[in-house]
Amino acid sequence: MSYTNGLNNLQHFISTAVTSTPSEAKNANTGVETAARINGVVASDKARLSTASSLVSLAISGSDVRSEKIAPLQAAIAAGTYHVSSSEVAGKVLHSLLN
Repeated sequence: MSYTNGLNNLQHFISTAVTSTPSEAKNANTGVETAARINGVVASDKARLSTASSLVSLAISGSDVRSEKIAPLQAAIAAGTYHVSSSEVAGKVLHSLLN
């Protein structure tokens, strides 16, 4: 399993910042309101930076490996006592193809 499999499900957590000029983007801070004069009218904008990077970092830092299940299998393989039933493998392959 790859850590990227579930990243598309994070879209509802992600908010992006929209600014009208590159200079505003340089000065944008999280939650800071700015006022701009457009055609004599004062407009108030609020910029919110994306939380995607922190969510991706959290997802990557977690492990996809369950050590408590892997350790006994590694020990059985190393000892030569791990055997796979070919009929069980074939049955599961057929089952996955039919579903």
